[in-house]
Amino acid sequence: MQIATSPSSVDELSTPGVAAPVPVAVARLRPSGADDGNYVIDSLRCKLKKETTNAACDGGSEHTEALAAAIDELLLRDLRRRAENSERRGSPYGGSVRVKATLVSGVLLEARGFREVTALAGDMATHTSDYGMALERYAERAAQFGNPALGMKSLARKRTMDILAALGQLVDVGGEGVMEHLDDVQANDEEGVEYDPYAGNPFGSFR
Repeated sequence: MQIATSPSSVDELSTPGVAAPVPVAVARLRPSGADDGNYVIDSLRCKLKKETTNAACDGGSEHTEALAAAIDELLLRDLRRRAENSERRGSPYGGSVRVKATLVSGVLLEARGFREVTALAGDMATHTSDYGMALERYAERAAQFGNPALGMKSLARKRTMDILAALGQLVDVGGEGVMEHLDDVQANDEEGVEYDPYAGNPFGSFR
């Protein structure tokens, strides 16, 4: 099974006439567009069928495992980048990863430390990363030795351990306070200001 992930700074390349393996899942992480340190997962797709179950897979199906792997890889990239930026700056590098989740991806995100936002913002994100919660969730996953999908030699376990190491590095650089970071209040989501997604809509707003 092949997963394709692409950070926003890397262009998607294609070579005409050259056959390449087609990934079963694709995901993309890009900057939010504002100078706030936030990143957005704006693409998370899988071509496998949701209905096909497999107890040996992480999450109970190949579809779930593929999406989970894509989320893990993007989160790992984000954590490593933040740790590097914090080290260069000599202070914690703020911001988080935000995503507009579906019913399926929302469950996977919450199992990896993402939480539902408490206020609606312009990016329409439903979930945002919470590093303290992520540390708890991935530690729980690392302790699931009885789960065949998280066996000692599985790729899922390797990703889990890599993310725990990256979270630990982030704490080493930014201190324990970085785990308390909550980003619900942002430039587009200021305290006391309610965002209306239907503003300007000819059919009216929800107010």
